[in-house]
Amino acid sequence: MILRLAEKHDVDLHQSFMIGDNETDVVAGKKAGCNTIFIGSDETSADFQADSLKECVKLIL
Repeated sequence: MILRLAEKHDVDLHQSFMIGDNETDVVAGKKAGCNTIFIGSDETSADFQADSLKECVKLIL
């Protein structure tokens, strides 16, 4: 779904971020070629980890 929508809307996934609170969100983002941010304190394979959506925005900017 991510790949189809990115193509439809001309999104550069390598410049995009997948943000999620579940490891499956991180895996989907990585498979699509996105940078990934995990919200929470669990162990994760994400590129970045944050405590809140507000912190995610700071990481992206």
